[in-house]
Amino acid sequence: MTRNLEAALRHFRDQKVPRRLWIDAICINQADDIEKGYQIQQMQHIFGHARLVIVWLGEATANSGLAMTFARQIHDRFLSHTRQGFENEQWGPYPEFQKVKAKIKGFMKPKYMSTWVALHSLISRPWWSRAWIIQELLMAKQLQLFCGEKSSSWHIISVVIYVAMQVGPLSTKLLSKVPLIHRH
Repeated sequence: MTRNLEAALRHFRDQKVPRRLWIDAICINQADDIEKGYQIQQMQHIFGHARLVIVWLGEATANSGLAMTFARQIHDRFLSHTRQGFENEQWGPYPEFQKVKAKIKGFMKPKYMSTWVALHSLISRPWWSRAWIIQELLMAKQLQLFCGEKSSSWHIISVVIYVAMQVGPLSTKLLSKVPLIHRH
């Protein structure tokens, strides 16, 4: 068992209420390609039927809490100024988005550089490079990302990634490695 898995199990343990968890690092024999192939095919069913898919990004670092808080701020500022949110497929052209874009640009000032670095650090964790995160993101009814004690929904993180990619070259460069999937 890895240290990261041990930290996740300790974090999600509840001594009063039994929990049923499917953990790929335990349930899939990574050394057996045949079993791994079979289990990967089952992930659509597993993630699609789970009440909640929990993503453990790892233990908190000095700036991970800052990244989670910043994500919430951007999300809230963006959605508080839009009536249609993700329901509008033509984000860029509609006039309301241009107003939001101007407000969000305030986050692109140099004083926020350490915050963008914190967000980049959060999305550079190993989970983001795993092959099957696309299945997790697409199939999960509800997906919650945890980093230490802080958590955020996939919806919040995906809004932040989208907004950042629309706003400026710095954020685009920082966030370009993250798969962008919008779920309704």
